[in-house]
Amino acid sequence: MLLNSHVKRNANVNIDPRVMDNPHLHKALVADAISLPFEDNSFDLVFRTMVAEHLSDRTASVQESLRVLKSGGLLMFHMVSFWSYASLIVAATPHWSTSSSYVI
Repeated sequence: MLLNSHVKRNANVNIDPRVMDNPHLHKALVADAISLPFEDNSFDLVFRTMVAEHLSDRTASVQESLRVLKSGGLLMFHMVSFWSYASLIVAATPHWSTSSSYVI
């Protein structure tokens, strides 16, 4: 079941332009997490999946998520555990050989 059938607006922001190819979104935008292209108090829910561990300024990105979140809204994070097998393998492998691992 697609999320779109249960929400008024499903917007996705990603720095990867391939987000534009996702047919399951109401709106797809190429943007940075610390400069979201939305007005203040725009969303009831901000769901950040598999992104927090990649951000250089986590504090600024959380503040930006809170800016676009409506009063009483929900900010949720989905992150991989550092102790998962995949994370341990990535941590033990030189960066040059795992760069494609960060593209989902």
